[in-house]
Amino acid sequence: MTLEEAGPEPADFFRWAVASCALFLPLGLVSVIKAASVHPQWEAGEYAMALRSARTARIAAIAAAVIGAAVIVGALVWVLFGNG
Repeated sequence: MTLEEAGPEPADFFRWAVASCALFLPLGLVSVIKAASVHPQWEAGEYAMALRSARTARIAAIAAAVIGAAVIVGALVWVLFGNG
């Protein structure tokens, strides 16, 4: 893939990746690692890999946020209503 085919450098979603660590650490760490690799891969000319890393970072951050939010809501429901 050439630079012209790849288009502009993809967003790395690093801030979202770090924030997602607070909600669900395992997927948050995956997101941080992938987000941190986007720029170096792009600079090395690995455009397809950089695009894939950016997409993976975004998906992992979203998944971590959804899972973390679900766990928090579930815990609140259990605490508030589970003890009868």
